[in-house]
Amino acid sequence: MKKRCFILQFVFILICGTTNAQIENSKWAGTLMIPNETECIFQFKKDSLYLYLADGEREIEAMRYAVSNDSLKIVKLHGSSPCDTSTEAVYLWKIKDNILKLTAFKDDCDARTNALHEVELNKIKAEE
Repeated sequence: MKKRCFILQFVFILICGTTNAQIENSKWAGTLMIPNETECIFQFKKDSLYLYLADGEREIEAMRYAVSNDSLKIVKLHGSSPCDTSTEAVYLWKIKDNILKLTAFKDDCDARTNALHEVELNKIKAEE
């Protein structure tokens, strides 16, 4: 019985780690409506997410994120959106053919929902 529990825990940790590894330390580009069409870059680090203008010069928003299966939970740290820094938002995410698709699941910030709902981001290849 103990061996079976250990195996289940190991599989769970392996799946969670693999899920997070898909976006950790990656960059994605896409167009957001903030409020007009704006080319942006999403930079995922270990547990933080930065949103920049496409030129990479100006940070728009900094967030903390966590991944759980198909959910991406984000909380604003600082930035120019009117979103509250104490409210957690949940987006469904999926990666297929180097495209990250976000779909709003629960977000009390209308500005963020309008910008991110159904957005598709193209993976930026890592610099060598």
